[in-house]
Amino acid sequence: MRQLEITIAGRNHVVACQAGQEDRLHELAGQLSERASELIATAGQLPDSKLFLLLSLMVMDEYLEEKTKTAQSFQRRKQEITASVEGDMELVAGKMTQLAERVNRLAERLAA
Repeated sequence: MRQLEITIAGRNHVVACQAGQEDRLHELAGQLSERASELIATAGQLPDSKLFLLLSLMVMDEYLEEKTKTAQSFQRRKQEITASVEGDMELVAGKMTQLAERVNRLAERLAA
């Protein structure tokens, strides 16, 4: 692991990261820094521990909201697919009934 310096809201922090993950870590730190700056603009200067606690709560809130939206979207899509499949199954069952009736009529004619 290598040490990488990131800046969040003007404060430098050294963190460990795996080789090849540097760009992603800088991207994440940049996103976090933007949110931290917004938070500081609203709440004023905060000690690091309070700043990171509030940032963690904000990010977790967004994560859970997106997770809920995704689960709801998945459930709606599942219901749509289920309804579509059920409709297709009814159509196939109807066609099979018609086909069975035709086969029975044909069998009756052949037996006569």
